Amino acid sequence: MVLLPSFQIAFDGMHTMPGRGMYLCPDGGCFNRAFKNRKGRKHFRDDEQIHDLYRGILVTLCDSIAQHIELVRTRRHLDDAGRIDNLRKGDIVVVNGGMHPGQRENVHAAAQESGSEVFDIPGNCMKEAAVVVVNDSFPMITRLKRYLRLYERLSSKGLVL
Repeated sequence: MVLLPSFQIAFDGMHTMPGRGMYLCPDGGCFNRAFKNRKGRKHFRDDEQIHDLYRGILVTLCDSIAQHIELVRTRRHLDDAGRIDNLRKGDIVVVNGGMHPGQRENVHAAAQESGSEVFDIPGNCMKEAAVVVVNDSFPMITRLKRYLRLYERLSSKGLVL
């Protein structure tokens, strides 16, 4: 987060905006506590601005996840969609939020059996496939995991004001 010279708080995912920066734990509860107190609220006119900031953070994280999944595709570190029978420990399984619950359970069971990590994300972060398996050989797998965990933590409880 950055406090801009205009005294507005903005999300700076790329760490390039001018202004005084602050770190905020990527948990829905931390976000709620930060903006319930007077110090956090003084830079917002109403709850709608806080919700806009929250949605902006989720959209930015979703865009980053989508870009990384596209990079995975172009660099061929991707197993074909639905190939959950060849999972290995260290692989990442990204599941589209619109997937049928029965299929989701099968994917989670296969990932747990193999020691892979599973992340459920909304469909707008993944364009075509219901399931994407990222090989552990992808050079930016750590960064992708970080974005997936951040999204999962921030969106798990939602924003309650």
